[in-house]
Parts: sequence; structure tokens; C-alpha cells
Amino acid sequence: EVEYWWFELFEMARKLCMTSVLVFVSVGSLGQILVGLIVIFASFVVTFSSLPYVNRNLDRCQLFALASQFIVLQYGLVLHLDVSNETSQSEKAIVNAVMLMLNGAIFFL
Repeated sequence: EVEYWWFELFEMARKLCMTSVLVFVSVGSLGQILVGLIVIFASFVVTFSSLPYVNRNLDRCQLFALASQFIVLQYGLVLHLDVSNETSQSEKAIVNAVMLMLNGAIFFL
């Protein structure tokens, strides 16, 4: 929508943060995952509160994609904190399948 001209700049800043800026935050660390979660959560809140697209289906698609990224990062956080390695291979396979379905579902919206 016209009044949300700034949203493209915001979206490009989010993408820049998620692809380039996070590289400089302790690679592979808990802090890197947490910064990613904060960026995605903030983006979700801004997108949800403004609904910037003319077509409501595009708004829903964007929100679903952000929620999917948030869930994937949370899974990464769980894997990072799983120092006991008590998770079985079958449980990991189930979670991996859910992650694939979640990310693939965006194409069917």
C-alpha cells in the first residue's frame, strides 16, 4: 500500500541483518541465534501491525514465512543447547520432517 513505502527499506534492512550482519556476531554462538530471533520477532511485529501489502494473501504469506523462520531459529537454539545428546535419531528425524513441511508450506499459501 502507498502509505507503507518505508516497508521495502525495512524489509531490505531485515534481510541485510539476517544474511550479513549476523556473520559478525560470534559465529556459531548462542548470541548469534538470539540476535536472529530478535530480528525476526521484531519484523513479525512490524509486519503484523502494519499489514503493508495491498493483497491480504501476501500479508499472510509474509507473516507465515517470518513465523517459519522464527520456529527454525528456535529449533537451532534447542539443538545448540542440547549438550546432553539425549535426543534420539527418530525424534530428530520427526523434527526435521516438521521443519521441512513448515518451510515448504509457504509455497501452498
